[in-house]
Amino acid sequence: MYNFSERNKNALITGAVFLLIFFAVVLIFLPAVNKRKDLKRIIHTSKFNLTKMIELRQNYNATGKDVDNNTTLLKKRDKNFSLFSYFDSIAKNCGVKKNVAYMKPSFQDIKGSEYKKAFVKAKLESISLKECVAFLNKIENSKNMVSVNSFSISTTGKDNKMIDIVIETETIMLIN
Repeated sequence: MYNFSERNKNALITGAVFLLIFFAVVLIFLPAVNKRKDLKRIIHTSKFNLTKMIELRQNYNATGKDVDNNTTLLKKRDKNFSLFSYFDSIAKNCGVKKNVAYMKPSFQDIKGSEYKKAFVKAKLESISLKECVAFLNKIENSKNMVSVNSFSISTTGKDNKMIDIVIETETIMLIN
């Protein structure tokens, strides 16, 4: 076939070995290294996602327990409970019933649920800060799951020693 000198044969063999090594690196080694990097990235992402899923499951379980506790509290609450009358009784107990300018009840159904929200918005005029704190304390520390949804305050009277408040309270009620 071809007659090559010893020098050309060595050059061809060296070139062939170089090409063989080059193709082995490009076609076998580099894809394996890249695949390994990809797998490490996937493992890292999967570990992060698993950690996040565990955290979300714990939050879900805690929320479920809170819902169960709240449902139990709602079922223990007096069947005739009304946020409006409860609000009125707290105002009477705190001695601020005479200062109530208005009280407006409202309701909102919670779609796809056995619950509804009850609201009472009220304005109390010319009460002292001490009366306001006592009133808010009774609302917030209620076993009837009543909370303050919004609250605004303004000063009034001589030397601005009295206050007017507008307060909106809410609670969740079972639909009967």
